[in-house]
Amino acid sequence: QGIEVAIDQYAKFDVYLNDEDEPEAGKEKAEYAGSFAHLPHKHTGSKKIRTSLSLGLNEPLEDLGAEDDDAVLVTLAPKVGGGVVTVENIKIVYGS
Repeated sequence: QGIEVAIDQYAKFDVYLNDEDEPEAGKEKAEYAGSFAHLPHKHTGSKKIRTSLSLGLNEPLEDLGAEDDDAVLVTLAPKVGGGVVTVENIKIVYGS
């Protein structure tokens, strides 16, 4: 929620999940959950945009064996050459 990026800059980050009970497992055990990408464009007026990202997490959580856990580690991995991105909040909503 509350992803803010300059409207004229490229920005990308990948989202990974990991089991909070095994933080030492590192990136080898992390499950890829998705990506955020913003392509630059010319726009008069506001210099920044504010948006959000929704990802389906059922499959990555099942792959980790963490679907019943109370917490998971979320890693945002910025990609080289991207602009500055501000993320206000990360929220996981469990659903069926």
